[in-house]
Amino acid sequence: MQFKQSYKMRFYIVSGFCAVALLALLQGCSFFKKPTVPQEKFVFYYIDMLSMQDSLGTDTQSSKKIIAALNKKYMVTEEQVQNTLQEMSQEPKLWEKFFEKVNEEVTKRARFKAPVTAPATTPPPAAVNAGHVVHEKPTH
Repeated sequence: MQFKQSYKMRFYIVSGFCAVALLALLQGCSFFKKPTVPQEKFVFYYIDMLSMQDSLGTDTQSSKKIIAALNKKYMVTEEQVQNTLQEMSQEPKLWEKFFEKVNEEVTKRARFKAPVTAPATTPPPAAVNAGHVVHEKPTH
């Protein structure tokens, strides 16, 4: 009788450890993973968000409009964005990689922008009076 009880006890303990190990393994699989935004898409999302905040502001109402517009543009949900931020917060290396990609993309975008140059036909400073061009008559 003693033997059967210790055998059953070992069976339950081993089964419990196996179940916990299996759950831990499955939790790491994408089957149980919360939906997130792929990193490349999130890089563009983040850059656009910063750009829009520069234009529209960072107050609560503007931020809500920006987030709604970006979620629509990139076809993501608020939950996916929050899950992405949460996942990255748990792993500092993910933030590091993320900001490297952001810097690369911003640098690439800056490189392809055309330089801003002054128009070739600007009037000389003396010929400008209160924002209007004054045409001087030639003196002979």
